[in-house]
Amino acid sequence: MLALAPAPTPATRCCRVVELRQYTLHPGQRDVLIALFDREFVETQEATGMQVIAQFRDIDRPDVFTWLRGFPDMPTRAASLAAFYGGPVWAANKAAANATMISSDNVRLLRPAQPGSGFELGDRPGPGHSATPSGLVVATIYTLTAPAAGKFAEAFERVILPALAATGVHPFGVFETEPAPNTFPRLPVREGEHAFVWFARFPGVSEYDRWKATLEESPRWRETVGPVLDRHLQAPAEIWRLVPTARSRLIGQVSQERDGQRDFDFEIGTWTTRLSRLLRPLTGSTTWVEYAGTSVVRKVWDGRANLVELVVDGPAGHLEGLSLRLYNPETRQWSLNFSNSRTGTLSPPAIGEFRNGRGEFYSEETLNGRAILVRFVISDITPVSARFEQSFSADRGKTWEVNWIAIDTRARADSAKAP
Repeated sequence: MLALAPAPTPATRCCRVVELRQYTLHPGQRDVLIALFDREFVETQEATGMQVIAQFRDIDRPDVFTWLRGFPDMPTRAASLAAFYGGPVWAANKAAANATMISSDNVRLLRPAQPGSGFELGDRPGPGHSATPSGLVVATIYTLTAPAAGKFAEAFERVILPALAATGVHPFGVFETEPAPNTFPRLPVREGEHAFVWFARFPGVSEYDRWKATLEESPRWRETVGPVLDRHLQAPAEIWRLVPTARSRLIGQVSQERDGQRDFDFEIGTWTTRLSRLLRPLTGSTTWVEYAGTSVVRKVWDGRANLVELVVDGPAGHLEGLSLRLYNPETRQWSLNFSNSRTGTLSPPAIGEFRNGRGEFYSEETLNGRAILVRFVISDITPVSARFEQSFSADRGKTWEVNWIAIDTRARADSAKAP
């Protein structure tokens, strides 16, 4: 499963069973409940064998508290909940907690939609920590028709994930309704419905709003994803915009408020290129061929775009390639558009950005009649060298096969000009 940004200090994959809980509170009581929860109900719940995954404030509903907890399996869930709600901590604090609530039964019992699509959990700040993490977590909830319940995960992976990736968003958790009976009926859950829930991170509300506008303007989303949702959804999607509390183990994407239009300035000039290319990718081939030549990178629009011309030769023949890179100031992302002299057409754009000196860009293409994901990575950047790597995935990002590695070294005439 693709991820927009890694979870902070990933340590634990969680969980086979997840509760997504949303409480409606009396006006002005949310911070009262959060303070009580973070002080009394985190470590004490986990002592019974469950994981407290995350706690959130809903930015659109000031009297709503949302949180997640997870369990290894349904029998453990029953035992852990019985131990906590029958124990001394809940007995001592339930009156104070219940006094904040109007209702607490909007609960979805979920499981990962695919192996590996659960959450990666990082460290939790200790008791007494009060600084609120930056960033926004957005939960998108689809309520499915009954016939779609067993089929939607495949449609999501085949159609929706690539469309999201093309806009730069990669869900970090994807879940569906757990069909097993509620093993702790003292706490009701929503039954008789089929939900599909995915979570994404954003630096903040403005970044989310820009992304949403991009999505709504996307012909691909309207023409390809829209009909899929229309066929499978019983009701319009629910969108929950959530801000993590101080002790949440899930946080939003760390904001990087910077202008990325000069991300490629390091590459302007002439480079000596050594290229390795895998023949017949995604066929089991292990045959690589080598090339050598030059890359020339020219700045366009004062750095907001650039043009790359690649010319290399080797035992397998002569290659000429071109890449047009365009910077989108609204999304702060680049699109990489490739072509070669043999086809004379541009490939679908690979969309992405640089983080901590590494660029990652993704697109969806077709190879020998089947849809694949393409990942292009730029790394090991110095003033005089850089590495470029292309990989293909035929299983929607679960595994990747590298098929193109280029090591560029700045040409001598340009070395004195290197920044």
